[in-house]
Amino acid sequence: MSYLEDDTRKSQRYFYVTPLHYEGEGKYKKLEALSINISRDGIYFQANNVLPVGHQFILQFKVPGSEEILEARCEVIHHSEVGGENNFAIGCKINDIKGMKKEDLTKKLLEAFGEDPNRLY
Repeated sequence: MSYLEDDTRKSQRYFYVTPLHYEGEGKYKKLEALSINISRDGIYFQANNVLPVGHQFILQFKVPGSEEILEARCEVIHHSEVGGENNFAIGCKINDIKGMKKEDLTKKLLEAFGEDPNRLY
């Protein structure tokens, strides 16, 4: 786990590898994925299948140090093949999180990575 600094992003991103659970429809129903980095606004992950730009789906994941499963409604913004057959990097926007404000995700991430969760407020 580590912090990724990038001045072009509006949200601080964190490197964090964890299995993701994907809920989709049709030919996109089954997907094995691992997160690469996460912020309050998006998640970047590696998967065994490509998802088309604009595709919307539900993604379940845990924040480091927590057993709580978060359920986010996401939309694919970009994707690319990253070497090898059936190996794709997918960047998604987090539209909303079930039962939580996106600001609360920011606080959870700050706490998980050892930062003061009140520093942004």
